[in-house]
Amino acid sequence: MPRNRLFVNPIFVVAIVLGIAFAVTAFVYGVMTMRAIQFGPADTADPHSLMGWIDQWGIRLMGVELALLAVTTALAIWLDSYFESRRG
Repeated sequence: MPRNRLFVNPIFVVAIVLGIAFAVTAFVYGVMTMRAIQFGPADTADPHSLMGWIDQWGIRLMGVELALLAVTTALAIWLDSYFESRRG
């Protein structure tokens, strides 16, 4: 009698971590934007602060995270269907 073992696709874990990282980056970028609107751009002038770093690199970082999230999502879907077809 075959056992039904629960299989967790490891790519799902990577996709969840990337999704959380993207959400945190988008939240910090939104906070930076709201602070710049409320207090002026002088708040993001220091490149050594988090807000300055996000002001300089935030869009690129979100783009890379979104691209990686798209690739891992497609890979997770493909691997899930691949393992499902091999299982039975």
